[in-house]
Amino acid sequence: MVGRGNIEKDKILGRLIFGVLWVVLFLIPIIQGLVYDQDDMDFLWKRIIRFWMSLLPFLVAFLLHHKLLIPIYIKKERWFRYASLMLLLVSFFAVGQYFIHKNRAPFPDRQYAERDMVRQPRRGPSPVLIDSFLLTILLSFDMAMSLIMKYRKAEVERRQLESMHLQDELRYLKSQIDPHFFMNMLNNIHSMVEVNPELAQQMILDLSKLMRYVLYEGSNSYTTFENEVLFISKYVELMRQRYPSDKVVIALDVPDNPSASVMLPPLLFISFVENAFKHGVSYLHRSEIYVSLSEDSAKVCFKCTNTRIPSDSDDENEGGVGLVNVRRRLDLLYEDRYVLDIDETEERYSVNLIIPGL
Repeated sequence: MVGRGNIEKDKILGRLIFGVLWVVLFLIPIIQGLVYDQDDMDFLWKRIIRFWMSLLPFLVAFLLHHKLLIPIYIKKERWFRYASLMLLLVSFFAVGQYFIHKNRAPFPDRQYAERDMVRQPRRGPSPVLIDSFLLTILLSFDMAMSLIMKYRKAEVERRQLESMHLQDELRYLKSQIDPHFFMNMLNNIHSMVEVNPELAQQMILDLSKLMRYVLYEGSNSYTTFENEVLFISKYVELMRQRYPSDKVVIALDVPDNPSASVMLPPLLFISFVENAFKHGVSYLHRSEIYVSLSEDSAKVCFKCTNTRIPSDSDDENEGGVGLVNVRRRLDLLYEDRYVLDIDETEERYSVNLIIPGL
């Protein structure tokens, strides 16, 4: 997964940073020797080895902090124990450095031999205090890097959980579309069986094509604008066969060559179209339904307008579960990057939806 890849990259980056840091520290005396061009190589390597030996306590303290304290206490957020043990680690380091500096024999530098013979007593902070301060900075940097990676890992995991929750909710919403769609279509065919059996048979064949789209394309996260246009067109044409043209005027406006590169969620518009036929058609009154789909500047525009037919039902919620699901899907998929305008009057019900194409 992409999130796991980012976590692994952060781990590699952290190891690389500390690896480069320690390599640079161990190369400092070699670089100094090359810069000053000392002739006595035996003398130079003694100084290098002595410098490396002085780094060993820092390296041991760093490894204890990085391999024990951070995994056990920082990652589990045991802050008090971590602070206590870090203070104890720095204290042991300071005591060890005190005895090391106390028992260390002076190492004469030939370049400064005469000056060292009359060297004055050292002034300023003691070497132990300086070493302890440097170790504290090093361990603090290690802790900061660990906290940053811990935060980034938690953020990646949070986004993964949100994405999983989002996908689960979208699958649930789409699973509600399928039975709702089939129920309406089967009711339409049932009403035609006794009136026109041959037309009912043709409608069953057309419905099988729509079912194939719902079952296969509907299970995908995205489909092409071309597929969605063909699906809506077939649905409208199937519904057109049910109603007399002198009573119900059905207009469909779609591109002749819809784009196959623009991607959008499948079954996003069908609830609006179903709603138009469910609440906008009457055999007693002249009815009009207008459906339009277009693609412009990487935006998909959908429009659906239908006449409103007076109903004796007390249920004023024309959208039903289908439109509630569509709104929720739009919020999950696009957040505030879509436009949904629904205009309701006594005579008409209009939907204007604009979504960004992918």
